[in-house]
Amino acid sequence: MYELYKKAFDECMSTISEQPKSDEGGPANPLLINPHKNYSSSDLKVMYFGQETNGYEGAYSESKGIDRLLDVYDGFVNKRDCYAYRGQFWNGVKHFQLAFKGIHSNSEFVWNNIVKVGKDWSKGCPQEKVLMWQKPWSNIIPQEVKILSPDVVIFFTGPNYDHLIKNTFTDVNFEPVGDFSIRQLAKINSENLPCNTYRTYHPGYLWRIGFHKVKDAIIDNINKI
Repeated sequence: MYELYKKAFDECMSTISEQPKSDEGGPANPLLINPHKNYSSSDLKVMYFGQETNGYEGAYSESKGIDRLLDVYDGFVNKRDCYAYRGQFWNGVKHFQLAFKGIHSNSEFVWNNIVKVGKDWSKGCPQEKVLMWQKPWSNIIPQEVKILSPDVVIFFTGPNYDHLIKNTFTDVNFEPVGDFSIRQLAKINSENLPCNTYRTYHPGYLWRIGFHKVKDAIIDNINKI
């Protein structure tokens, strides 16, 4: 994926001066995936999508470079520093991984975001003009999925980000799971995603409405296939 990342990084750097900034600041550095050394040989591979990063590694800058960003990912995700991070997203990932290890003890995961370049100063989805500027990054997400070939994909993005999923995977459709509303939990069908792909709320909200009920519904659905 290195060449894909280099191309997207360079494309955005070439237009960084044209990228419209808000009064607060501009885009953060992109989230680049560096899978665990055991990922490709694991029996159950999972990709978790978050929404966007919060000021990830500072302002979008050539000085960071791809190698540096890959090292940051390795230290944070693969060495499990993420579990020590105070945040409900990683608490949710930890609980899901415990459940998946009940299906296959040899399970590994990667972390992705539906918005790969967030704000360099705050949380929240960037403005539409910033999303358009970073189009080279959203265009490589289907290629990341193809290369990493996860068995399960979970979008912890909530229904308000469904339009971004549709922009990235243009053939998607959403269907409800069990007794849940389609806003609470949806199965996503796409030729560019594995059959076990689901979208639910960000864990920060999911914990308030019944995290384990949703988790168990996904696990049960996977076991039935």
